[in-house]
Amino acid sequence: MLNIISNEFFKSKNRVSGPIKVFRNLIMGLKKIGYPYVINGDLEACNKLWIYNDPAALKKVGDIGKNVKILLGPGFYFDRCIKKNIKEILKAKSGQIVCLQPSDWSKAMLQHFGYSYTPVESWPVGIDTDEFFSRPAAEADMVLIYFKQRFSRELDGVTNILGKKRLNYQVIYYGKYSEDNYKNLLKKAKYIIWVGGTESQGIAMQEALSMDVPALVWDVKKVGYWPQSPKDIGIFTKEESDYDKATVAPYFDDRCGIKFFNADELEEKISFMEDNYKNFKPREYILENLSLEKQAKDFINLYDKYWGLKFEDGYKDKLLSRKKWKNEFLWKNISKIYYFFNSIARGLNGG
Repeated sequence: MLNIISNEFFKSKNRVSGPIKVFRNLIMGLKKIGYPYVINGDLEACNKLWIYNDPAALKKVGDIGKNVKILLGPGFYFDRCIKKNIKEILKAKSGQIVCLQPSDWSKAMLQHFGYSYTPVESWPVGIDTDEFFSRPAAEADMVLIYFKQRFSRELDGVTNILGKKRLNYQVIYYGKYSEDNYKNLLKKAKYIIWVGGTESQGIAMQEALSMDVPALVWDVKKVGYWPQSPKDIGIFTKEESDYDKATVAPYFDDRCGIKFFNADELEEKISFMEDNYKNFKPREYILENLSLEKQAKDFINLYDKYWGLKFEDGYKDKLLSRKKWKNEFLWKNISKIYYFFNSIARGLNGG
């Protein structure tokens, strides 16, 4: 049995984001393989504990018994972001905790910038291939452009070439579309041109691939490659922004499409996609590497890899406590109030 600790549980089912999907997609995968779990149970409810993104639970790790083994994250835990008391807890419990990162490059970056308190493992969540299903090829009649955290001149470069070639296209802007809108556009897309920043996993792209839409990825290497506002500058230090071993598409092979880096390659690559988009098999890649079932099994098997807690034994586990880590009624209402006022603030700021 797995005990899942996450504040994502308290958010409305209508809210969609990458962090929420990590939480929800793992649960969908656990359901598909029939693996038992409890959400926000007592921190010692069973011997497999996943603290996804609850800082309050992290502060209590020092009080958890040695029989409970903990997967932490995925997320960035740079040395500069960890409070001194938390560092001491992580050091003391290093044999009991493994920190998760969504990909090999984000794992390498985390360790490069000083995280050494616990082992680090790369694990991506699975993709809902039932929700993002393959569409009939006959429906594809346009090029979809996904634009996220890039310079407007780069988007202009793409649209100018598509216009010159008289190709029908639509642009979808990160943060300004609904999931249903995205799926409907993917059903009509011959391929997707991805003009985005680096991704530690890239769930939205993988959902496109799951719908058998190949991707032309305008790749970048630097983590901080985007037109930064004063607010953005505080996200990473200068050194972190300049880290150049990142990518826009960490899960990708020749079946998914093609990557390129240089603007002067753009017209040639678009021509290539026009001639070859039907030859790619991106859904095959997702089904083989990132299915909900596979990634749920990979997640549970980490407890065996690091602590010898066998996958099969989890089906026999009994809850040692039926207490809850947090009051569900209280925290769901706190979440509603927070996002209500957050939506008002976004509206006032034009977000």
